[in-house]
Amino acid sequence: MTSLRPRIDLRCRVAGLFASLVVGCVAPGTVEHPGIASKAIDAAPTQAESVAQGGFAGSWRTTYGLMRLRVDGPRATGAYAHGAGGTLDGVVDGAVLRAAYAEPGGVRGRARFELAADGASFRGKWLAGAQYDSQLDVGEASDWEGTRIVPVPGRVWLVVLEAYWQEGLHEPDYSYGEMLGAFFERLPDVQFRQRFFSSPADFERLVQECAQLEEPVVLYLSSHGSPQGIASPQGLVSGEVIGRAVARIPRLKLLHLGACEALAGDLPRAIRAAAGAGAGFPVSGFTRKVDWAGSALVDFTYLDLVLERGLDPIRAVQETRRLVTFASSTTTDDAAIPATDLAISAP
Repeated sequence: MTSLRPRIDLRCRVAGLFASLVVGCVAPGTVEHPGIASKAIDAAPTQAESVAQGGFAGSWRTTYGLMRLRVDGPRATGAYAHGAGGTLDGVVDGAVLRAAYAEPGGVRGRARFELAADGASFRGKWLAGAQYDSQLDVGEASDWEGTRIVPVPGRVWLVVLEAYWQEGLHEPDYSYGEMLGAFFERLPDVQFRQRFFSSPADFERLVQECAQLEEPVVLYLSSHGSPQGIASPQGLVSGEVIGRAVARIPRLKLLHLGACEALAGDLPRAIRAAAGAGAGFPVSGFTRKVDWAGSALVDFTYLDLVLERGLDPIRAVQETRRLVTFASSTTTDDAAIPATDLAISAP
């Protein structure tokens, strides 16, 4: 049986050679190289800071799956991943959170959590069908416990959500995510994950998992595209769907649309409008129909400048367009690799 590992290693060596030629040979003083502790990626809050900012606020590993809670004044809202998922809406009183929960199919109930003194865990109860907090003190109530997910200093996530490019078995396997994963494996503080989506609903489910990440996230969407959205085998993932989904990610530092013509129209504006107030993340991508290999080389350079060299995304786009000629819009139509016109929309 042939192992996939040699293929990945070869891609990694080729990508590394390209990066060393294009990114590593920059004139002194042109690109700062602060290393993996990137200036462009804000540090995640410590456990003590998380507790001080809201007590229950943050991500938790619980009896019923991963859960993320937001606290605004006395009100707490959140979502958890058990089964088809559920939501919480409640009130914080000191170290106690009292909430109603809801799950698909009309399941409703009450939950009560009590935060440990160090803020690192909670113990609680839940009861399906309960309408009042006092009902949790009866014998039928079940335990619901959680442990805080503590951010790792210096860590950043590169998450690639990719649609299936192949339309049948007659087409060979290929994937941007596989290549990017091999390339960024050399950076110990970059946590890489790749997942495939087949529909808008599938896309939203995967982004909900990103919402559990406490450290900064660079989200890369890889598929065919248009000014209206990102393609999936079961329908268009529109700007409204993208924005509504990514609004849940607490520390989204960059949304990159690895798709043709994604920045040729109002898609970034539609994404931010759906994300709502406070959507402060930049959106980057291509304004033209792009060559597969050309866009891959541009992406390697661009993401390396962000994740390893420490440039903010706006500066990284500028440097990529300067270093890689076909990343700009000025390449002639008869060039061996057509222009991609890498662009960025900042809030």
